[in-house]
Parts: sequence; structure tokens; C-alpha cells
Amino acid sequence: MTLNLQNIDEIVARALPEGGAGAAVAVRRNGETVFKKGYGAANVETGAPFTPDTAFRICSVSKQFTCLLALLAEERGLLSFDDHPKRYLRDLSGLPEDVTLRHLATNQSGVKDYWCLAMLAGAKAESRFRRADADHIVHRMAELDFSPGARFAYSNTNFAILGWVLETVFDAPYADILQREIFAPLDMTSTFVGAVTSEPLPGGATGYEFNAEGDLTPAIVDIEWEGDAGIVSTLNDLLKWEANFEDNRIGPADLTARLTADHAYGDGGNAPYRYGVRAAVRNGVLGHSHTGALRGWRMMRLRAPEENTSVIVLFNHLTAPEKTTFAILDHVLQNKTQPVTGAPAPAPDGVAGRYFDAEAGLSALIEPSDNGLTLSCGGRTFSLRQTETNVFVAENDAASVRVETGASPILQFTAPSENVSATFRKSAPPSDMHPGDYVGAYTCRDFDSVMTITAAGAGLTVRFEGRLGAAAAIPLNPVDKDVFIFPCLRALDQAPPGEFTIVFERNESGVVSQAVIGCWLARHTIFNRTDAPGGG
Repeated sequence: MTLNLQNIDEIVARALPEGGAGAAVAVRRNGETVFKKGYGAANVETGAPFTPDTAFRICSVSKQFTCLLALLAEERGLLSFDDHPKRYLRDLSGLPEDVTLRHLATNQSGVKDYWCLAMLAGAKAESRFRRADADHIVHRMAELDFSPGARFAYSNTNFAILGWVLETVFDAPYADILQREIFAPLDMTSTFVGAVTSEPLPGGATGYEFNAEGDLTPAIVDIEWEGDAGIVSTLNDLLKWEANFEDNRIGPADLTARLTADHAYGDGGNAPYRYGVRAAVRNGVLGHSHTGALRGWRMMRLRAPEENTSVIVLFNHLTAPEKTTFAILDHVLQNKTQPVTGAPAPAPDGVAGRYFDAEAGLSALIEPSDNGLTLSCGGRTFSLRQTETNVFVAENDAASVRVETGASPILQFTAPSENVSATFRKSAPPSDMHPGDYVGAYTCRDFDSVMTITAAGAGLTVRFEGRLGAAAAIPLNPVDKDVFIFPCLRALDQAPPGEFTIVFERNESGVVSQAVIGCWLARHTIFNRTDAPGGG
């Protein structure tokens, strides 16, 4: 098959921002690299071009490397995926007994995401964060968000712990293990662990984000991460990793097949998130994929095994890579894909609005858009198409929504791939809210963090201070009785966890005594009130 290379150029061009930041893209088909090209600048200030040899932070795509190491360790009898992490890490004794390494590797553990919790410990987006800070948060975790195996919830903590376990069983630093077991055997000579993100990359490649005016600016990120991320590679080296999925050259012949093998939830339902790889059927084509993200860096690796086709897209800016990756795959497969069609969802009366799940302490928002309706929840926004009266389906059937209108509207949210079903009730801020009820200081003993609620005009602000610093005050938006939300527009790593919800709880006297804070990746973090109640 002859590819129209100009069309791929046009697809990539649509994703490049003004200001010069660039991309690198490759396609493998039937065991050969059929397209490979760099675009724009790896460093806008110096004019260095983005090429297939440009060093790049692959971020969460590192998770599949961590999982392959774990499979190698199991093959050698060094660990079992059925083991509890504390068999190898004694200081994780607070972690519930039913969590296993398999739960960690498949994002089914219920362990909270430590990057989300860091924002409740006073972190600013540019704060310094090192392994000792991760230890401080992770080793104090005791309560899970759900029973292990019950559902999917993305958590970077899972893979940080898995990386620490690997260091124990291999008796070597994570970077050294990867170099010996994966990078060297695959001749990935330009790939290494660059765990500290503030350290410059070879060649000077820089990641960019958009400032308040919409202009590109170098992203300032000073975190240390391993296991969940941290690998630096190039497009050329990633093609060597890709080739290994075609002709396994590490360990037993079926090792990479085990990485993408089927998994199940505890109730027997299919679990699409495998070992650091997500399986999904899009437009009739099975894909194994993962994205990587850090402020300034975005990538996607996608392999369609039945088509023996892979697409890799790297951006040194915060443009989401999924649309570009899928468009290139559609172009390469030509008539193989059959896009799902469906009319945009209209906006029936009574459907749009804010909804609140009291059990989980989480909120969701349905609002009109140019194409009908969108659903925002969990830091994600879904375009909805209507299938029947008040029943809507998200793109690629990722989720379904049923809304029962009437005096007390209810939203039934279902995401089968995540084994999630939730009931939200339509919410509205009370007309008789008294801000003084909430003003005061609250402490989370788990993370030595203090939350301060302050009156600001007729409203309230929230501010966190702790081990990671003192964050700026953020306005609170009331959404229901004793329930508020606040945004996290920028985080230490990249994707903010969406809106945080604060649910204030009252004692028998009706006085606010504690606050329960959560987002979709880290729920039910308790802050106890430590001062006398305010007036108002």
C-alpha cells in the first residue's frame, strides 16, 4: 500500500500551535517504518529543530516499561503479581491486605493518585517535588477509594509503588534495571531515565505550555518521578520499542503478549486496562495504546495488533495527541475504519446543569455546546449523542448517560470499560448559605496539611499549606447544601484532576466540624476543623 505522505503532513499541521513548537511522528506497518518525520522546533528560543533523534519525555508511556520489568521479575521468580506490595516494602504496612501487585499494574487497586493529593499539601504547579515527598504521601495512605478489583481508576501511585518494588527485588536502582533489562537489549542507545524534570535534556529540547494570553511559554516543572513516568527517549528509539511488539526480543517469546493480555475485574467483567496499556476498539479496529503527559510534553503510542500497524505522535506542547494519532491511523488503514455516526445530542429541557453524587462526593456537569451537549466529569469532557429520549452516549461508547427529568432530576452515569456506575442528583446552591459557617482552619493529619477557608466578599476562598508549600487562595463555588467545588487549573505533573469537591459535614449541634475533599482520582480525604467556628 502506498501512503499519501502529504496527507499525514496536513494532519500534523492542524495540531501545531503558533509560535514554533513542534512534533515528531512515525508509522510502522507490517514490520517496517513507513513514515518518520519531525516538525517545527524542539527549542523555540534556539531554533533547534524537532527531529526523530530529539530527546523527549515520554511520561506515562513509561508505565508499560515498568510492567514489562515486573513480568521479567515474575518470570525469574523474583515476585508474583498476586503478592501484596508490603511483602517487598515493609513501610507500606498501612495499605489494606487485599491490594496486590496485579491491582497496581492494572489500575484496579483503589489507591489514591499522589499527584492529586500533592495539590492538597500546598503544592503550586511549579513546586519542587522529590521522591521523599512521594514517600511522605504514599506511605501514609491507608484508606482506598474502592475495593481492589472492583473498578478502574487511573492512579500514578500504583506504578510508583511498583517501581519501588522492582528496585527491591532486583536490588538495583530503577534506572539501572531498565538500562540492563530493556534499553541495552533493544539497542535503545538514546533512552534513559531522566527522573528529575528540571534537568535539561540532551540537545536542549523544551516543553511549552500556554500562558493566560494564549502564547507559548516554556513550562517550569521541577518534579521527580519513576515507575509511573520518568523515561526520556527519541522517536527513533521508540520505534525499536515498537518493533519489539512485532518480534519479541526480551525474555520469553510471549512476554510482550502478556503485557497486552486480557484482564478482568473482580466480578468477571472485561477490564480494558492491561499492564500499562489500554485496549479499546475504535471504529471497528482494536488498539493497544497509552498517552504520556507532563506540562509541556504530550505523546501517544498506539498499536493496532490485528492490522500490524503502529502510530507514535510526540508534541513538545500541550496539544492533546489523540485526535492526531487516530486521524493518522484512519488515513493509514483507509477503508478499514468505519466511523460511528450519530446526530449531535439536542438539549432537552431540564437536562443541562450541575449534578452531585453524594456517595462518592463528586460532581458532574452537563451543558450545551455547538454540537449539542457535553458531559464534564473526572477531568474529562465527553461529547454526547442522543440514542433515545433522555439517553445519551459518549464518543466511542466510552460512557452512557440517562437523565430522569422532573422535580428532582437524576443522572445515571455508566462507564462499562471502567466498571463504573454512579447516580448523580441535580444540585443547586442554597439561597440561605451562611459563609461564616465554614470559615476557619482544617487539618489533614495524614499529610500534615492545613486548609484555610476565608470569607471573600459574599463568597469563600480555600487555601492549602503543607509540606509542599503554601498555595494561592482559590474561590469556592457552592453547588449544593454544604457542598462546594474549586478548580485545579494547573498541577505538578500535567493534567489537572478536574474539579475538587469539598463536602462540609456538621456535628450533632449543626456546627461544621470537618470537610471531605475529593476528585475523581483521589476521593474522601478528610480535613478536621481545628479552630472555633466562625460567625455569620
